[in-house]
Amino acid sequence: MDTPDAYFSNQTFRIGAKTVKVRIYYAGGGPFKDALEKWTLQPSTYENSPFYKVQNNNSTTETKDGFAYYTFGEDKKIDNFIYVSPTAVYQTKDEGKTWYNITPSTKDSTGQEKQ
Repeated sequence: MDTPDAYFSNQTFRIGAKTVKVRIYYAGGGPFKDALEKWTLQPSTYENSPFYKVQNNNSTTETKDGFAYYTFGEDKKIDNFIYVSPTAVYQTKDEGKTWYNITPSTKDSTGQEKQ
């Protein structure tokens, strides 16, 4: 799991009524952990993900829905699962039963937060 091959391509899951198909990365070790530490959480395309340049192969996955990543807790279970779409960021900590929109707010040119 600690290699540039620590991902699963074309995985589907549901967020509310929407089904997405993405590449899911294990972001708890190796090059993916390092890439994530240098990235600011934000909506993003697959090609602009922090993992895109460090993954072993970028040609075998759907890309239109964005990407996802997860980490393990001390109990060896997934403790954090983040889905990043081109327009929003979602998080679940209960295997997808409950999703939270954690899209960071952005600021306009005057420094005021946009809605």
